[in-house]
This record gives sequence, structure tokens and C-alpha cells, in this order.
Amino acid sequence: MSHLAFDARQTTAWDSGLVTFVLRVLRAKWRRELPADRAGLPDGVRRLIAMAEAVPEPTNRAHRRRGLSGLARLGTSAITTAAAVQGGLAFLGESLLALGALVRRRARFRISDLLLVVQECGPRRSAS
Repeated sequence: MSHLAFDARQTTAWDSGLVTFVLRVLRAKWRRELPADRAGLPDGVRRLIAMAEAVPEPTNRAHRRRGLSGLARLGTSAITTAAAVQGGLAFLGESLLALGALVRRRARFRISDLLLVVQECGPRRSAS
């Protein structure tokens, strides 16, 4: 096989399953270093594939840490945990400050915005 080409001319409807399948095929193709012709894919699929490939895949932390010594793994874990705790405490602090402003009646927001958020979070009737 010298290259990979897609032919979806007879495809009238598609969903995310097609995008997932194409991504898997492209990843397998990439491992074999084959060129791929995407012109036969629907425009929407090509755009979604381009967006998916623009974002780097998350790396497996366990895989990254294998080459590190025990002390380096411990340090990396401590730094990661400290950053997570710091983020959680910052969120908690900002939430408490906002709650204090609300209780003192110094919070600035429109009641209509609050009611809209409450409505969107509540149950909805189906249109059909």
C-alpha cells in the first residue's frame, strides 16, 4: 500500500462515529508513515479532523514517569498535588468572597441573569 485515500461520495449522513473511525485510521496510517488523501471526506468531517489533530493528545503520566528516579517521581507528584490544592483553595476563597458580598448585599449582578441560570439548570420540557 503506497497511500491512503477516502471516498465518501455516497455518504449522505454521518455522525461522530465516522470522525472517530477516520481518526483511528489516520493514527494507524501515521505509524506506517503512509500519505493520506482526505479530499474524499465530507467537508465537516475534514474540519473536525483538523481540529482534533490541532490539539495535542494527552500523554500518559505513568509512561512519562517510567524513566524518572524515585525521588524525581516523588517531587513531580508533590508539585502536581500542590498545584491542585492551590487551585482548589483559590476557587474556595473566591467563592467565599462572592458569598460574603452577596450576604452583605454588595454583589453586583442582574436578577434576570440569575433567574436565567436557575432556569437553565432546572428540568426542561421537550419541544416535541
